[in-house]
Amino acid sequence: MKFIQTTVIRVFLGLLIFSLPATYSAQKSKKDNKKKEDKIEIQVTNLRSGAILENGNLRGYYIYQAVDKVYGKQQNYHIELYDENFTALNTLKYKAPMKMVLITSAYSSDELCFMFLNTENQSFDYKVFSVEGKLVSEYSSQLSKKDYRRYMKFVTAERLVSVEGGGFLSTSTVTEKSKISFKVNKFVKGQKKPIEYVFPADKKFNLPSILGVADSIVVLSVRSSKSQLGPAKYHLIGLNQQSMKSKFHLNSDQDGENLFVPYSLIENPEFKTIRISGTYFKPNGNTMKYCKGLAMWEIDPSGVLLSEKYNDWGTDFKNTLSFKGNGKLKKTGFLKVHETFSTSDGKTFAVAEGYRKRYNGWSLLTSVFFMPSFLTKYQTTDMVLLEMDKDFKPQAGKVFPKKVTSWAGYGFTTMGVHALSNKIPGMFGYSYVQLNEEKDAFMFTYSENNFRLTAFKKSNFNFNTVKFENGKYTTDKLSPTTNTWYGSLTNYYMPSQFGKIAYLNYDYKTKKSDLQIIKVK
Repeated sequence: MKFIQTTVIRVFLGLLIFSLPATYSAQKSKKDNKKKEDKIEIQVTNLRSGAILENGNLRGYYIYQAVDKVYGKQQNYHIELYDENFTALNTLKYKAPMKMVLITSAYSSDELCFMFLNTENQSFDYKVFSVEGKLVSEYSSQLSKKDYRRYMKFVTAERLVSVEGGGFLSTSTVTEKSKISFKVNKFVKGQKKPIEYVFPADKKFNLPSILGVADSIVVLSVRSSKSQLGPAKYHLIGLNQQSMKSKFHLNSDQDGENLFVPYSLIENPEFKTIRISGTYFKPNGNTMKYCKGLAMWEIDPSGVLLSEKYNDWGTDFKNTLSFKGNGKLKKTGFLKVHETFSTSDGKTFAVAEGYRKRYNGWSLLTSVFFMPSFLTKYQTTDMVLLEMDKDFKPQAGKVFPKKVTSWAGYGFTTMGVHALSNKIPGMFGYSYVQLNEEKDAFMFTYSENNFRLTAFKKSNFNFNTVKFENGKYTTDKLSPTTNTWYGSLTNYYMPSQFGKIAYLNYDYKTKKSDLQIIKVK
């Protein structure tokens, strides 16, 4: 699992945690129709809420609020804690600077960690609480003025990951000789200072992604490039979970047969090696062009590359889906692979979403009055699920049609479609993947019509689920309670127990919020 950075109109951004401006005051809980099992109505003016996760497993929910102002530059804050059924547990109370922005949270061994951006002190602040509500420890990672400006411009560090056995990992931006790099902080109970690993800057931009923890190794993927949206090289980093010292460092453009772009750790107790999936390009290829297909690297904890497997879109997937030679599906377009995961039988699945460019017919007619850069529009299309066996050999492919989302913008005509897919990730509707406890069933979720609100029209926003259980697929479409032009900004969905969705609706007119657990088909 992972959290991804997007615009405010994106539902979830990876990760799995969302926020909405409001103040919480619970009123009642009641039953509704057969799809609405639990319901809590709340009045809100300044609320932030999200799911509490531990290694991808739901542990509950939090509601974060600023209460009343106090003397000086501090303010009272409350964090209401709920279990997975929205049953109130307790309230965390503390004082902190007034300009504190909650970014994300994580749960590990009966402790909760919240990551904040302190805009007054220009630092990342971390608060760790026990489940009883006691403040256990506090940490702060100070940013230089340059690092802070870089963060506000590029949002390069917003991950918080729980560590098995206790502790939390987080990434923070650092600048070394005008190069944007990062450090990984590990917060351990009983230690006043975090254990740090600083990545030796390669190119001008070095952006990290924590893929997960396997065999006590923290696995990271690092994108290194001369410009934020230019061609990139990738590093695979392995850190000792205890000491945070480097165990291995692989260059994906030098150590393999092809240029490998890692994006997911394939977790399965049956695997005896560390398996990492991603897309791949030809050696010395341009990552701003179309990728050749899906790949998997198997490595051991010491960093030895044991095997490489490459599945070409046009050849290896020809019996599953009809790809063209450039890795493009006829109606869907190119594929943006969001997530890979493994089920208990050893199979691997990849969730992807289509994207493409089209001529903008209206701008063609009005090109005399508008800039020619609006002659094309960028689109995201269908969801695609790819299935591989335990040896990563393609077995099946399935397309789930969804409404096309289009956007025309300055420079879209001259900018490549693949660069656009990195520049405006908020266009994609993918939200998250969830497996049941037995790991023999799964579901993934996505939204539609994210960007209709830019035209000040009704958004017709929908949240969709695809569930695979007992050998068959079922789909469901959830429509929000209110569906106005600002609907995408006021309807939010979170993971719940498997087969269910947590839903929050905020009504601007009544200043009330509706919190529900919805059972999907």
